[in-house]
Amino acid sequence: MNLQEKTIFDFRQVYPDLTLKEVSSITGLQVTRVFRLFRGAEMKLREYEALSEATTKKGENQNSVESKFKKISSQCWKSLPCQTLEELTEELKDLLKIENLKTP
Repeated sequence: MNLQEKTIFDFRQVYPDLTLKEVSSITGLQVTRVFRLFRGAEMKLREYEALSEATTKKGENQNSVESKFKKISSQCWKSLPCQTLEELTEELKDLLKIENLKTP
């Protein structure tokens, strides 16, 4: 799954029952453009940002563990040096390995 597909998938998970017009209203994108994006047209950066921002705002309102994790990881991505990010990545991989060993 590429970044565009993931962005649309995440948006649809947060907003499962919205019409194209409602998506347009939330994101500020034209209805016809939303239709084309949901049918696989290539997304522009501005469109990616609009969908991601709408997804993040809704997630923050839900105050779930997932939204908290995404928010802190986004802050880390923007603020921490590459070496620290690599170390965090290795730590997370180790945690996943341990979790996979626990489950049969």
